[in-house]
Amino acid sequence: MYNLPYFTDDILEEDLKIIAQLMPPHISYYPLYVFPKTPLYTIQLKEAIPSFDTTKKWYDYNKIIQDF
Repeated sequence: MYNLPYFTDDILEEDLKIIAQLMPPHISYYPLYVFPKTPLYTIQLKEAIPSFDTTKKWYDYNKIIQDF
């Protein structure tokens, strides 16, 4: 899962290394969406957890995965 608070390219790359070692038959890759009026949305507002453009980051992370 990506789009978690404080998720970075480096974390993704480290996750991919671990996944490669485990050699699972399938990998699913989903973003965390924070919708208004949900508990996580409220926490995000209160604690100023960073968020970003999910679509843009999907392309960024997809590029990292393809390059891996």
